[in-house]
Amino acid sequence: MIAEVMNSQSVQKLRDLLQHRYGKGLEVSILNDATSAEIQSAASVLKAGDLRIPISYNEHFLATAVIKNAEDLEAEQQIAISHLVRMVLEPVFYNWFLNQASQAQLQQNRRAQSTHSDSFYVQSNPAEKERASEDSSSNVTSISGFNFLSETRPIVQLTDRIWTLESPREELINKVAVHFHEISEKWAMLRFAELEKQILTVNDLQELGDITLLIEDWAMMTQQHRQILAEYSQVKFEESSPLILIGVKSSVSDVLSHGEVDPELAKQMRSNRIELGRLPQDFSRLQESLKLLLLPAVEV
Repeated sequence: MIAEVMNSQSVQKLRDLLQHRYGKGLEVSILNDATSAEIQSAASVLKAGDLRIPISYNEHFLATAVIKNAEDLEAEQQIAISHLVRMVLEPVFYNWFLNQASQAQLQQNRRAQSTHSDSFYVQSNPAEKERASEDSSSNVTSISGFNFLSETRPIVQLTDRIWTLESPREELINKVAVHFHEISEKWAMLRFAELEKQILTVNDLQELGDITLLIEDWAMMTQQHRQILAEYSQVKFEESSPLILIGVKSSVSDVLSHGEVDPELAKQMRSNRIELGRLPQDFSRLQESLKLLLLPAVEV
């Protein structure tokens, strides 16, 4: 699985950037070889000449990124590299973490179900058991009557840049945002709280480029930043534009009724609202459900 992660498009871009800009390579270990102090502080450390960057998400330690022979880098360069590596690897490895947890749960459920179903199929209809076994190995996911083979999953091209994730649970907003980011195939995922002091105009927001920007809580945004978001909602759409995910912990209708919101922004927040509590929690079913929601409307 580590090979699949390291060969992903976003990680390959990260490697190319580090090599081109700093002349450094990137290695990643999923073994817990960081010290407890390093993990708790979430700080990068220079050890034996290598820059070691703990990768964690929601207090889960996921991996350690290692930049070899980094002792010749200036302190500011080390900080810049640490920030860049984290913003790319955190969502990638958290997605991997969720996948592993989901697969483990799925296998446990299948083992529990097999104790009840195997004897029935053997005694009543052996042919049915063989056919069911073939179906279970074909990697088909079914949601609301739609079947998707893993080899033919639809490619989702987003035509809207602002989406609202509605849930009182912050961890669920974070979880779905990671899936959303993976589906969109944006270059990196950043949190608004880390950048709000740098975003002073709509141009600052646009210049973030082909990324996913997660605003974890609409209620925490200043009026100035809401105005910037309103201006951004009216800018001509481009595929390289930042994808904005807005977390709303009450409801979108409640938010829009208790404050002046730009009409165009309000329209996008309302039409692109996703009620997270209605989505399945299983990893693969969650991803496929999001893909269905994000596919452009098609006339039948």
